[in-house]
Amino acid sequence: MIAEILHPVAICLILLLIDVTVSPWISIQGWSPDLLLIYVMLFSAQKGKNGGLLVGLFAGILQDFTGGVSLGLLALAKSNLGFWFGYWIEKNGISLSIWLMSLIILISVLIQDTWVALFTLQGSEIEFGQYILGNVLPISIYSAFIALLFIIITGKTLNKVKKGGVLR
Repeated sequence: MIAEILHPVAICLILLLIDVTVSPWISIQGWSPDLLLIYVMLFSAQKGKNGGLLVGLFAGILQDFTGGVSLGLLALAKSNLGFWFGYWIEKNGISLSIWLMSLIILISVLIQDTWVALFTLQGSEIEFGQYILGNVLPISIYSAFIALLFIIITGKTLNKVKKGGVLR
């Protein structure tokens, strides 16, 4: 039970460390992949809605503390995405292809960053549409590409989750 909890916590901390230290080196024109959201979605695909919710909440809180965004905004976004994706997987009981998982990560990053932009761009002179097309869409595509590479390199299979998921 403790290993079940410590393993995702350790991975989130490692990904946050990579995100903070390595992201400037792998960023393309200032766009960096959202490694923590990729992990939340992959974890949610394997462990279900409860696991996705908890890991999403923890990963979002970690990113909120280091990201400079309004505290709790990324925690809310990541936990919601992890929960609803895990719920969808549990309800439909499907196995995901590599391409579908990459597409889901692309859409998840779009949803999360659009959600964050709705709150953070209020009162600024940046146009919402310009921000979405100039920042959110490239980050989403980059994140989906990194997820695709990760899935191919590690050979992780995205097996369908059992009804009820983890921590039921």
